[in-house]
Amino acid sequence: MFLTTREIKFVVIDLESFQERENEVNAIIETCSRLGKVLLVSSQLAGPALQSSGTAIHYAKNTGEQWLFANVLRRVLSELELKPTSGVFITNSHENLKPAHELMLGTIVTRFDDESDQEVVNIFQQFPDFFIRPSKLYECLTGEFVGFAGEYYAAPPGIFIFKKPEKPTYSFSRVPNLKNPDCPIAVAGRYFDMSDARYFLHALSARIINSKNNPERQAKCFGNILLRTIRISTKNDFDYITRVPPKPSQKVDRLKMYMDAFADHPLFAREDYDKKQLRPDLLACEKEYHSLKHYSYADRLKVIEGVFSAHNDVKGKRIVLLDDVQTTGATLNEAIKTLKEKGAAQIYPVALAYHPYAVQTLALAVPHHVSCKCGKKMVPRCKIDGGEPFYGCSDGFNKDKKHSTITFSESVKTQLSVLEPSVMKQDEEVDAWNAQF
Repeated sequence: MFLTTREIKFVVIDLESFQERENEVNAIIETCSRLGKVLLVSSQLAGPALQSSGTAIHYAKNTGEQWLFANVLRRVLSELELKPTSGVFITNSHENLKPAHELMLGTIVTRFDDESDQEVVNIFQQFPDFFIRPSKLYECLTGEFVGFAGEYYAAPPGIFIFKKPEKPTYSFSRVPNLKNPDCPIAVAGRYFDMSDARYFLHALSARIINSKNNPERQAKCFGNILLRTIRISTKNDFDYITRVPPKPSQKVDRLKMYMDAFADHPLFAREDYDKKQLRPDLLACEKEYHSLKHYSYADRLKVIEGVFSAHNDVKGKRIVLLDDVQTTGATLNEAIKTLKEKGAAQIYPVALAYHPYAVQTLALAVPHHVSCKCGKKMVPRCKIDGGEPFYGCSDGFNKDKKHSTITFSESVKTQLSVLEPSVMKQDEEVDAWNAQF
């Protein structure tokens, strides 16, 4: 789902990325023009920004400046005085996603099923809001399709641009596994850590952070998300469900806790699952190993090698293998290797969320010279009951001081030199984001 976009009034299409796909991009333009203003951005187009008669198509001005997509995108929004949090960026490449994210545009990458596994991984590394076939575009832009199942079920109603649908259309994403191509990873959502500004707008990430100290509080939610992802990714064609086991020193087995939550879920009974299919004992961690956090991928593989053992019952069976957050995939792939060596017939990896190891922390566009009235740093915030995201004081819980806010749109337009800096008085304390989880 879109994180920073709170309404859709315009769509920016990256024409450069759709080379040799003329028919497809024309269909995309036609779909988008039904919903609002369409901007076509390309280094090959000349002439002023204009609106064609009878259509809602705008063309980016070519000023002869060095072609930097970020510069052109900023200039287009500035010339047309567009509210950044009202727009969506559509591309067929991962290359221009970062400047779109920094301008707080919603992002959609179209897929045509001819991408290589490496190209798909490159796209996931940049965290688009949606990675969909063009046939899903209209549903996506109108709120009928909400995207990741995990992000939908983790979020409170106020997060959604549109009214949270009672019967949503959602999905998972199948991330190619370059180490084990026969075992692509079904992921239920994205994960932004607390160093990334998008974390403060992303309920699934907030829940994952909370689960590190309070796993029992998130067990029901995560059990629901994982169970639904298993159902739609495997079509119930499996024998057992197990998980990547914790290290011997870990006192809490979070994934087993989520598996235990399966048994009480209505979907478990409705799909005729058997509790005997829940087998956390199929994998065990026999050796202690160092935290992998600061290791390279190659070093992680060395550290984790040979630490797991598998039960004989996996021989000839189709195994669903659960994990929480996927980063490099080193731990998951070591578990896959262990299951294969023991004779597992098929392995279906399922992860709660995906956190690309190569993604750069995103600093959303807050003006550096703008600070709270109390002098503290401004950080991203989001009202639980919806509305546009904003920057609020990092010390907002301190009721003894006066605080101020600035909306995302204002902060971006300040940098685009469209609006003067504007700091608004905060009427009430709205920093309840982490507390609710």
